[in-house]
Amino acid sequence: MESEGRIYEGAKGVEMKAETIKKILAEHALWLRAEGGKRADLRHVNLRLADLRNANLRNANLCHADLQAADLQGADLQGADLQGANLQDANLRYANLRFANLRFAKLRYANLKGANLQGEDLRDANLQAANLCRTNLQDANLRNASLQGANLVNIKINWQSHALLGEILQRDAVTLEHRSAADAVSKSPDLCWDDFEREFSENQKTWAKTVLVKYRQDGDILPKQLQEHIASGAPK
Repeated sequence: MESEGRIYEGAKGVEMKAETIKKILAEHALWLRAEGGKRADLRHVNLRLADLRNANLRNANLCHADLQAADLQGADLQGADLQGANLQDANLRYANLRFANLRFAKLRYANLKGANLQGEDLRDANLQAANLCRTNLQDANLRNASLQGANLVNIKINWQSHALLGEILQRDAVTLEHRSAADAVSKSPDLCWDDFEREFSENQKTWAKTVLVKYRQDGDILPKQLQEHIASGAPK
């Protein structure tokens, strides 16, 4: 945590010292253990540059909190409400964000390397230029999320996410035909894998599958179309 003298500004100009944050976290820990206490309510609180490394904020209310450039490395944010929170430039390396609500969250330039985003609600989130290296995005809802410039190296993919698969394809698209396919994946949320097989040209399908299978990780349950592509001996 930050030093005792650090002061944070609350939703309506109320000053909140670091010692108050520490007390809130202690009460929250009791609440999590069903030993009394109180759920952490940090809605709208200004926590810019706060040191919250390894903090237990599971199921905490951080709706619209300002956590810009905060250090949340290793923090437990599982099930936390971070809707609309400002996490730009925040350090979230190896944080547990499983099933947290990050809808409309601002995560531009955030460092999420190794973070667990499984089952995350990331609808409409801004992840532009975020570091998502080695993050787990399985079952994450990325509908309408912005992923331009994000680091997608070694991520665990949600193979049903149009935003994520479309972004991957757009980065590799060179020809007009390929760009058309990538745009269709990105902008058609109701397009399923069976539609993909019926509506895309053979060239588009082969190209898209070849690009996407490069992102598979051990333990992934791939769509049958990608499994068949690999089994066919097609380029991988």
